[in-house]
Amino acid sequence: MVDGLELKVMVDKLPLYEEIFEEVQPVMCYLSLNSFLGKHSPRTTKLLGRIGKHMVVVLMDSGASHNFITHVLASKLRLKSSTNTGLEVLLGNGVSVHGSGVCKNVKFALAGVEF
Repeated sequence: MVDGLELKVMVDKLPLYEEIFEEVQPVMCYLSLNSFLGKHSPRTTKLLGRIGKHMVVVLMDSGASHNFITHVLASKLRLKSSTNTGLEVLLGNGVSVHGSGVCKNVKFALAGVEF
């Protein structure tokens, strides 16, 4: 009772992050082998960045078609993700690997500039 009003707790525990399921079409993404391995090359540049209050290492790759983040980091940052079973990433060596999902509208900063 608070000020004569009865309060009920509807949810005991909140999830750490929300997973969104939606129908999506298969997508082919491209990523250089050096980026996949986290290695520096003439086509890649490592920078310190920020997602929310967390400092992250960003590997810029001129040969990549999309931005990629590890599942571990996405979970740590509590980013919402949508499951996409049709997500395939074609590496620079011709090997195709499966992606686990998509994090949309992730804001990040590089050198103080917000993206």
